[in-house]
Amino acid sequence: MSESLGICQLWRSGYVQVRPLYYMLQRPHCYTSGRGFVKLTEMLLPGSPWASTYLGQRDLDEALHHAAYEGKIEVVRLILARGACVNSRSRLFGSALLAAVEGGHVEIAELLLKQGANVNAQYRNIELTRRNSGSALEVAARSGNLMLVKLLLKYGANINPSPNASILASADKSLVPFLLNNGANINGRNSEGVGVLYKAARRSEIYDGEVTFRFLLERGADVNAEGGHYGNALQALCRYTRVKQNLVKLLLDKGANINAKGGFYGNALQAACFSHEGDLRGSVVELLLDRGADINAQGGHYGTALQAACDTKWLNPIYPAYHVQWLKTKPKTKPKTKLVAYLLEKGADARIQGGKYGSALQAACGRGHIDVVHLLLGRGADVNVQGGKYGNTLQAACSSHNIKTVRLLLDRGADVNAQGGKHGNALQAAAVLKLNGLFYREEEKTLELVNSYSACCQVNDRAEIRKCIAKAACAGVHD
Repeated sequence: MSESLGICQLWRSGYVQVRPLYYMLQRPHCYTSGRGFVKLTEMLLPGSPWASTYLGQRDLDEALHHAAYEGKIEVVRLILARGACVNSRSRLFGSALLAAVEGGHVEIAELLLKQGANVNAQYRNIELTRRNSGSALEVAARSGNLMLVKLLLKYGANINPSPNASILASADKSLVPFLLNNGANINGRNSEGVGVLYKAARRSEIYDGEVTFRFLLERGADVNAEGGHYGNALQALCRYTRVKQNLVKLLLDKGANINAKGGFYGNALQAACFSHEGDLRGSVVELLLDRGADINAQGGHYGTALQAACDTKWLNPIYPAYHVQWLKTKPKTKPKTKLVAYLLEKGADARIQGGKYGSALQAACGRGHIDVVHLLLGRGADVNVQGGKYGNTLQAACSSHNIKTVRLLLDRGADVNAQGGKHGNALQAAAVLKLNGLFYREEEKTLELVNSYSACCQVNDRAEIRKCIAKAACAGVHD
């Protein structure tokens, strides 16, 4: 009776949300087992006089998984006694053991292991974790639960599932020394293909992450191991703005390949140029160039380090209308003019094509950085080069909010009728931004300026301007 009242109270309190409600209506045995209602679960399990005649082994196993995840050991014992399969699998929890480990329940995990649960079973695409979970030991190490890790090792969990794999990269930093002392492969990868040094490099901005990073290097971690979003530990380290130069220097001193290719940014220098803030003296960019980084290496998201430097972080001038107020109050980041000038002095080629924007000039124009545009034009950048996100530099400039950049490009001979790119042509790019309600006066001027140079679309009054805006709506509203 008390259990029934408990369900009613949960219902009235609003605790019962969509997924529990689904199980209460269609899988009541799963709901009651997860809530720890022993008597109600006993009534609803297969074989009970009150249970549905259609319930079978699968339903019994599902109830076991829910009880294990929620930590209801009495219900777990009941369901096991009824004949649940201790190694049964499901897409939601993986298995009863994995559910218990994910929930952090040491006593239930030990009970399942004593009943014969497979401690080294591998799991993929589990809905509960929404990732490749790997083994129960990997899940326990990821959560930082030392008691669970010791328990699983006691029952024979393999700390190195294969010669090239290791749970070390998945482990919480507090467990790294313990796992290494117990034979974990320092150069192995987790189920997502990521190595432990790479993972430590990504979290090196915080003090504990730096300590772990240094510890791994001292223990002989492979500094050139490939894998992960950024390709290698050096690129991952250079991606973050607050990273200390001495960590990059330490990695290079250990033999890291400064020109290694791969990853999102293609190379370490490109990542450092995108992330650079503040003074150049003592910066990671300066260190990499002094150590021999190829300043014109191509590849990665931006194609070159110069283009990455021209694309200011976090500032995108094209936003939906409901972000207007946020844009007005948000402090705009400054263009990295000194960095671009430094790269050009060091031999960066402003004419190289490729990457997200097609060229460094298009990147600078898209951000409205007129000082950077002047620098690039002075080094021979082509105003009419085709390709990239906006198709050409003029369309990129019209997509920004800097009319001075548009005027400069037109004076330098930019083709106002060039077609292609995100908005089709320069006039439509200006109209789209005007349509979204951003920088109203500036874009009114931009529309009229572009029109005055245009041979393919003459707009002579405000009514015609509005028609062009409406025409551009199909291209802009849905971008």
